[in-house]
Amino acid sequence: MGSRRCLELTLEALNLPEQQPLTFRAGYDSRTQRLSISSFHPNNGGGSLRIEPVRLRGHRIGTFLMNEIVIWGRQWPRAAVNPIRLFEADADDDNRDRRNRFYERFGFAFEYDDKDGTTGRSREMPASNLTPVWSWTENIILNPFDPWRAGTAFPERNLRIA
Repeated sequence: MGSRRCLELTLEALNLPEQQPLTFRAGYDSRTQRLSISSFHPNNGGGSLRIEPVRLRGHRIGTFLMNEIVIWGRQWPRAAVNPIRLFEADADDDNRDRRNRFYERFGFAFEYDDKDGTTGRSREMPASNLTPVWSWTENIILNPFDPWRAGTAFPERNLRIA
């Protein structure tokens, strides 16, 4: 009998009160040995990650969140990582290359549907091939957070973008 593990990361932009919190989810199923970096459900195929609104992109927030997921997922090195899907909606001229480079830095290799890399799907890979990326430390500072003092039992960390 297998078990499932889930990770949920939520980012709340305090200076953007109208912005809904961003939630990134990952899941692992020991029965099927599958890992999803974009969903609690590792047996439901591939997915993608998106930072919205666009003005939050380019500050390494996605790199920080993906890095946390990659580190978490590497604890099951033989797990098959679900594919990442690349969608045309995320491939405008400014974002396509950045998006592709983002995933490739974490160890993903893609089979693109076209020569420009507009759409495609990552190749099958084990979680041991996931690569942590530390460039987020150039402008994000982790501040210690004591969940017990704050009155919550959930471990959290505060981030500050420098």
